[in-house]
Amino acid sequence: MGWGVDLAERAEQAGALDDWYLPDFVNEVVGTMGARVFRYGFPGTGTDVYHGADGQTFMDEDGTYHWERDGARQRLLQRLHERCWEGDFLAVGAVPDYMKVRAVDGTMVLNPIKYIAYANYLVEVLNHFKTEYELEFRSIDPGVQDADFLTVLDDKLKSANLRTVLAGVDTMKVKVGEKASGTALAAPQSLAGYVLPCLWAFCACVGFGLVFNIQGRGILICGFGAALGWLVYLLSTHFWAGDILSAFLAAASIGLYSEVMARVRR
Repeated sequence: MGWGVDLAERAEQAGALDDWYLPDFVNEVVGTMGARVFRYGFPGTGTDVYHGADGQTFMDEDGTYHWERDGARQRLLQRLHERCWEGDFLAVGAVPDYMKVRAVDGTMVLNPIKYIAYANYLVEVLNHFKTEYELEFRSIDPGVQDADFLTVLDDKLKSANLRTVLAGVDTMKVKVGEKASGTALAAPQSLAGYVLPCLWAFCACVGFGLVFNIQGRGILICGFGAALGWLVYLLSTHFWAGDILSAFLAAASIGLYSEVMARVRR
């Protein structure tokens, strides 16, 4: 998947860049550093100077949205998406202070009566980036692992027709519906997201075929088997299966394909 970069680490520097120099800065991150995974944390309250706008969230307590906040990282995110559209963009939510309540142990947690409000806020921000920058995040870590909230958020994501999946969640403790949240690999967001991984799998398998001196059509048959396995994996993660079941289905499809080809060439 490639190297990743947290946009918070670059926010202060990016905010100080002139527009004419920003493309060079992005080329350094994508070209020189080879970054292909980009994590964007929604601006939240607190003292994190990298989050901009004194840690303010996009939405005030009265429900008013201010999309101009966190402008430095939004500019950087837009340029990165234009330069590396095939990269993986991951979102990290931040619970606003006015939606928190003090727990028994003294920590501040999301108020249960604000579950719907926070889920709506996250979906609204995701929709903003999808509409404004044509960027749909591959996954989102909401920063909350409560099963009831995750169920609410999962329903909201589906209702909004967003393909962003839940991530950063303990899959051993929390499930949303029948699918474990925190899927490691979200569904591809374009046709190229299906074609390219299958193509790379085909090429990699053909390469190993050359090493083991496979002759004639056999090497192509091997390559198509590898591509088939990846295609089954991607399709199953897209529609209904988790990572483990998807890997099993991919392996089963390769096994079945191998049996069929063995009989065809016998």
